[in-house]
Amino acid sequence: MPFGEGKRFLSNGKAINELVGGWRIAGTFVHQSGTPFTVVNTTNLNQKITGCNVGGTATGGDVNNGCNWYLDVVGKPGSGSCTPGGTITASGPTGTTNCWFNTSAFAAPPTPSATQLFEFGNEGRNSLRGPRLTVMNLSLAKGFSFTERVKMELRADFVNALNHPSFNIPGQVLGASNFGEINNGTLGNGVAVQPRSGQLSARVTF
Repeated sequence: MPFGEGKRFLSNGKAINELVGGWRIAGTFVHQSGTPFTVVNTTNLNQKITGCNVGGTATGGDVNNGCNWYLDVVGKPGSGSCTPGGTITASGPTGTTNCWFNTSAFAAPPTPSATQLFEFGNEGRNSLRGPRLTVMNLSLAKGFSFTERVKMELRADFVNALNHPSFNIPGQVLGASNFGEINNGTLGNGVAVQPRSGQLSARVTF
């Protein structure tokens, strides 16, 4: 930082230099698009009929990419509103934690029978995206020199320093109580990045 001895600002006086000089700041900033995901049917007849035993789980809103039974797309997932049901008590716009996508835009394929062939559903794999992720991590440090050999460094390190909320993907299973929602019952308890945390430390070398 531009303060203290040999710097542009506040460079006069030893006391001022000890107070404001020698500070270092560093950090990382991550901003990325949302994680792609697929919504699937509650019943996985794909696994039963094809004999494939990969995937097919839907624990906590997390669906393994494997032999899942994809849905039919019957509307526009990114527009409209969520249909009341589960914990959704009223219709609302898409793109919120209560209604990430238009839940009525998906329907289960016809159930196979003697007169109805098995259908996979026309939904594409990973055709939806979850919320974007934004996180900034910061470190602030200052060194002190007591003698030629004895030195000390003070540090403050923060993860998610701005405490910006970044959410995980919503519930992906048609008919589940959290279908289309992001809450503590979905992947990662609904959170992709934990709230701000920090630590203070001191290191003495001699």
